[in-house]
Amino acid sequence: MSKLNSMSKLEGVVYKRLLTQSLEWFATLIVIIGVAVNATGHHPEGPLIMTLGSLVWVIVGVRWKTASIIITNSVIVMVTALGLSFYYFG
Repeated sequence: MSKLNSMSKLEGVVYKRLLTQSLEWFATLIVIIGVAVNATGHHPEGPLIMTLGSLVWVIVGVRWKTASIIITNSVIVMVTALGLSFYYFG
């Protein structure tokens, strides 16, 4: 029975690692697409796409328990949201 429990724990660890790794690469792809959209001058699509990528990076940072990633990407999200708010509403 303990062998079964240890395998399910191992499977859980592997699943969490694969999920986090998938999120990491998904976020990276989104940010790259956002940079490309920004470079072609599409506004507000570029900043919105990059903000989505940063939000996913915040999730990755929380899963990794890495304050630098959490703080950096949270600030990116807040600054972009504030900038877009001023642009459209203020």
